[in-house]
Amino acid sequence: MKKMKLLWLILFMYPAPKKCLENIVQETLKTEKPEREDHIREREWSRLVEIRKSAGKSLKLIVVAFVAGYLASLLLDIFFIISELWVRNLRILASLIIAWAVLSKLTKEIESWGGKSLPEQLQALLFRIMYCIGVSIIICTLFLKTETLPVP
Repeated sequence: MKKMKLLWLILFMYPAPKKCLENIVQETLKTEKPEREDHIREREWSRLVEIRKSAGKSLKLIVVAFVAGYLASLLLDIFFIISELWVRNLRILASLIIAWAVLSKLTKEIESWGGKSLPEQLQALLFRIMYCIGVSIIICTLFLKTETLPVP
């Protein structure tokens, strides 16, 4: 039952944020004191806004990576003949870049209490850049026209 409620909250987080907030507040009031309802409502609303912003930023990043990869594939198709071997190598490179980004994001050495320190912000930016580059390369290889070159 709890998983269905979470799924419902995710589905209605964007089209009906106020209704989603009410459900979150009701669930939170089951474990916290009811006299703090206004404080709970403000706290949960700010969290909901942050979740929505984060999802929006992620979507923008994916769109930028897709457009960059598609444009790169168009340019490569115009100026170069790409073999299947190069496409496979580019996909491996992109996978390694994404793995590097994810593993560097999982590092716990620079964690602070608030999560807003300068090293953490730098790490988050580096993660987004590396992830965007990796996804762009993968998208580029999906749209590339390849030639099977004769083996000498």
